[in-house]
Amino acid sequence: MLDLVKTIAKFLPTYLTSVIALLTRPKTYIDRRNRTNEYLEDSLLFAGVSACISLLLTPRLFLPDGDIIESLGTRLVVGLVMAFSAAAMIAAACRLVGGKAPFMQFLVTYLYMSGMTAILSSALFFLAFGIAFAIDAEAVKQFVHLGRENTPFAAMSKDEARKFIQVVRSPAVIMLSVSNCFIFAWFIACWGSFRKIARLSRTRSAIAFVLAFVVLAPILGFVFALAQRGLGLV
Repeated sequence: MLDLVKTIAKFLPTYLTSVIALLTRPKTYIDRRNRTNEYLEDSLLFAGVSACISLLLTPRLFLPDGDIIESLGTRLVVGLVMAFSAAAMIAAACRLVGGKAPFMQFLVTYLYMSGMTAILSSALFFLAFGIAFAIDAEAVKQFVHLGRENTPFAAMSKDEARKFIQVVRSPAVIMLSVSNCFIFAWFIACWGSFRKIARLSRTRSAIAFVLAFVVLAPILGFVFALAQRGLGLV
């Protein structure tokens, strides 16, 4: 754990600059990074540090059993497979409607966007369930246990069902849901970076978005499931 923290601290100044830029002017920042292929290494580093911080922000209760470094390695492998698959999916959708751009530009864009999304999601998750844990720790523990066991609601005991509903209806979960809507809106705003590199009109860009996330997204989900199964996560 200490080595992981030291590694993150080494890149923290540059990383924080990137985070601020992505929050305030995401399209401008990503467009600048897409001008040469030299930024592929930077985007991979950004996504990797984001995965590390995301892991550190995840409460131990929600992590799988085992060594934290092993969990990080698993996340990085799955994340890399997902990044290449998602970038290929978006590139294919853009090209189907007439867009043209090197694959690396799609990859760099997606790595920055996914890294930022991971940080925002993890930070909000940490805050939301921290609040829920402070209100009723036992209910949260029961909620996590039922989730890991894939227990159907109908098979829960009366007490288990009560605690499950208590967590689901808690202000923390409501806050998390609203926050996820904000993250989704941020992601939509960043879609303009894909539109710009592919040189698409707004109409063609909208069609590419639908193709990517309605038609091709299930394929990405299948790839993700295969990656998890190959790594023994499911």
